Amino acid sequence: MIRTLGRYQLLEQVGSGGMAVVYRGRDSALEREVAVKLLHPHLAQAAESRARFSREARAVARLAHPGIVEIYDYSGDGAPEAYLVTEFIRGQTLRDFAQDTGFSNPEVGLLIGRALAGRAAGSGARQRESRAASRPETRAEAARGSSKSPVMARRSVAVGLEAAKGRWPVASQ
Repeated sequence: MIRTLGRYQLLEQVGSGGMAVVYRGRDSALEREVAVKLLHPHLAQAAESRARFSREARAVARLAHPGIVEIYDYSGDGAPEAYLVTEFIRGQTLRDFAQDTGFSNPEVGLLIGRALAGRAAGSGARQRESRAASRPETRAEAARGSSKSPVMARRSVAVGLEAAKGRWPVASQ
């Protein structure tokens, strides 16, 4: 165990990016595995970064889709450390998927963005960045053999590929 953050035990780091570090953790109250996204300390001191993190938490919490992780908890705006707690998903990262398929990250991003553009319309959500190394898959997708990221589904890559080939209109997905 790395450390404890409230009721969450941070067990191992599974990803990191410019804004936060993601840990596999354990919710001691509900006795379940979770993902904890912890804002970098230097950013937690900046009002603009905390506001952006807060907007992310609220925006994702409003969405319900099999390709988007469920938010279980948020530290709140006044907490000393800013964090999000979501379902933990095992599986292939988006970066690994891109390497396995031969697509570059920009190509995968374009396909995913195109495939999901219609889905986010009207939700008030917008994706500002994607961290390919920290995007595992859901349990349901693992059972189906498809992978996803917390915000974007690998299935959507296939949908995007089909849409790019003109086989499916993106809005119908």
